[in-house]
Amino acid sequence: MREKRSGTIINISSLGAVNVNPGSGYYSASKATLENMTTALQKELEPLSIHVILVELGPFRTRFRVDSLSSANHNISDYDSTSGAVAKSYQENPFNQSGDPDKAGKAIVKIVDEKSAKLVILEKGMIELEEKTLKERIDEINKWREYSENVDFED
Repeated sequence: MREKRSGTIINISSLGAVNVNPGSGYYSASKATLENMTTALQKELEPLSIHVILVELGPFRTRFRVDSLSSANHNISDYDSTSGAVAKSYQENPFNQSGDPDKAGKAIVKIVDEKSAKLVILEKGMIELEEKTLKERIDEINKWREYSENVDFED
């Protein structure tokens, strides 16, 4: 890609980078890391005309909850209302996701042809979740702004 000064890299992330559920800290951390790495890669490769796209997937109807998610054979009752509740909902409803994987694949192919996307969010509910999460983060930043602005050296 460097030699040809062209190409596209697509990194697939998920709603786990934005919305961290109890019991999915490691998964979410890996997705957040991927997103930060992608942002750096975009800046590093742009001068080489290599395009990098981050695709953030919402919940898609796949076998992920069945084949990839498992829990220990023992439950700890202290977590019944947090990670236990999330695990239970995934087990009870493994195929209730709204996203269609075939449509997502077709959208990604079209997006690659556009050559201008940096971040693409796929699945309708993800857009609202992303906006809500960013607003909550901005509100929290503003809540503590006084402290943030008063820790620099005096000139």
